Amino acid sequence: MCLCVCVYVCLYVCVSVCVVGPWFVGEVLAGHIGACFLFGFIVNGTFVPTVLTYVYGAAQVNTIYATAPFTTNEKQLRS
Repeated sequence: MCLCVCVYVCLYVCVSVCVVGPWFVGEVLAGHIGACFLFGFIVNGTFVPTVLTYVYGAAQVNTIYATAPFTTNEKQLRS
């Protein structure tokens, strides 16, 4: 039971980081450092709103994190 709770807490933390935290930080434009968030980009301190990051984030959460609890069972968690 404890392992099952640990798995779900880890999944919850992963989803929370995807929603709140930056997905990646680095050179997003040629010569410009920035970070990609769910709600847009921050490039050199300037916010650049985008719409497609919502689509990517929703697809990632729905396909990976939302289906993970249904693909495991107690036998797999015990081994």
